[in-house]
Amino acid sequence: MLCVPLLYCLKLGLSDDEIESLMIDNAKLWLDSGRMFGKSGKGFQRLNIALPREKLLWALEQLAKAFK
Repeated sequence: MLCVPLLYCLKLGLSDDEIESLMIDNAKLWLDSGRMFGKSGKGFQRLNIALPREKLLWALEQLAKAFK
């Protein structure tokens, strides 16, 4: 079973481009934009968690810092 969490970003009030910029520039993460899944993916970011636990924890910390 594959588990790929989607981050719900619609309540941020940002465009998909602004969300991507926030992830890359502030969080220093490259996530997959939900728009790659079509119209219903707008406002979502896909987080791949198939990585070592230490790297996942680092990524989650980066997300937390970006949204403070």
